[in-house]
Amino acid sequence: MNLISILSILAAASWLGIIGAIALAVARAARGEGTKGVSGLIIVAVIVAIALNVLSAGLVFIEPNERGVVLLSVKAAFGRWLYSLAYVG
Repeated sequence: MNLISILSILAAASWLGIIGAIALAVARAARGEGTKGVSGLIIVAVIVAIALNVLSAGLVFIEPNERGVVLLSVKAAFGRWLYSLAYVG
């Protein structure tokens, strides 16, 4: 199992954790208890879920017997776009 699969599983689990935290907040509000601690948990869980999704979407695994081409675009100081190709292999 590679790193990308692990991050994807963690991202999915964090979104399920958000759903669970929202359900916990609704249940506590229905009983008249405070939701102060749960709201902080929801905010942290959303930040972690977004970070894991961005991280897992930005990674690409290339097998050792395969070749890849990386296309990188960077805005130059004078407003022109630079395209650099880097050969991986």
